Amino acid sequence: MISSLIPTLLAATVAAPNDGAAILQAANGLRIQGASFAADRGFGSLGREAPSSFEGHLAWARFLLEEGRADQALGPAGVASRLEPYDAAAYAVRAEARLRSGQGDSGRALLDKALEMDPWSPDALLALAEVLREGGDGKNEASVLERALEVAGDDPRVLQAAA
Repeated sequence: MISSLIPTLLAATVAAPNDGAAILQAANGLRIQGASFAADRGFGSLGREAPSSFEGHLAWARFLLEEGRADQALGPAGVASRLEPYDAAAYAVRAEARLRSGQGDSGRALLDKALEMDPWSPDALLALAEVLREGGDGKNEASVLERALEVAGDDPRVLQAAA
């Protein structure tokens, strides 16, 4: 399956270089299949070929966070929040990247902004749960994760965090 997605990614990049949706679909397919290196190349290509793709930059930042590469996630997360300055998910992912890269104060400020924009944003709730977990506040973490399950119980990230 992975070997069939790599040509799809290449074809999407070459045939429609500005079609962020096609590149995003191929890169996400590679990520799901566990082909991290190829997915990283796909998301990177998306950033270059479709620089105004909000969804692409947000997905790329999430991918880098999943890979434990918070410092590298700062770039695409920042671009996503500049492309959609009123999107809570963009600010939550940017906050998570900052928090994980050791920029606690600015990360918390961005998280507060995301929660203020949308207190039911799954991304913001997941980032808040992580902050509470790291602070040793398991009771409030559980409450926040329950809220995330109410809002996005079918989101694999929420299910994993709540497990």
